[in-house]
Parts: sequence; C-alpha cells; structure tokens
Amino acid sequence: MAGPLDLPLPDLPGDLSAVAATLRSRAAVLDLEGEHVRGGLAAPGWAGEAERAWSARARDRLDELERCAALHRAAAVVLDRHVEDLRRLRASLLAARELVEGAVRGVA
Repeated sequence: MAGPLDLPLPDLPGDLSAVAATLRSRAAVLDLEGEHVRGGLAAPGWAGEAERAWSARARDRLDELERCAALHRAAAVVLDRHVEDLRRLRASLLAARELVEGAVRGVA
C-alpha cells in the first residue's frame, strides 16, 4: 500500500544520462565534420578569388561547428550535474522517509 511518503518519481537520472551521452556523441560527430572542413582548408583545390571566398566561408562553417560542439558538451555537463543533484535529492528523501517511519514506529 502506498503512503504519503511514496513519491512517484520517474527514472529521470537514467533518462537524462542517456541524453547527455547522446549530446557527447553528437559533439564528436561535429568534431569529425570540423576535421573534414579543416582538410578542405589545407588543400582547397582553387586559386585566387574563388579560393579566398571558399576559405572564408569554410572558416565560418568551421567556427560554427566548433561552437555547436562546445554547446553540446556544455549541455551534457549541465545534465550530468542535474542527474547528480537528483540522486542526492532522492537519497535525502529516502533518509527523511526512514527517519519519519522510525519516529512513527517509536511512538506506536
């Protein structure tokens, strides 16, 4: 029988850890795309104005890829912290429940 201290808590820590792992994986893919762009910058295959225009555009794309990968990693770190906070909160709730149940048993 469920009591007032039986909280229906979803498995958010596990779910959020999976989201953080997915964000890290996506950041790694973005890093690989950045390496591809860097390779193109090293050997563009054009000369003159076409090379300058392409290189400028490729550098802009590379900057955006690096920024996006960094944001993915930062979001994963924030989620990891949140998961740890949730785990600590759940442990505190369990400890509080045990204290209350012990006090009730002591009175009864």
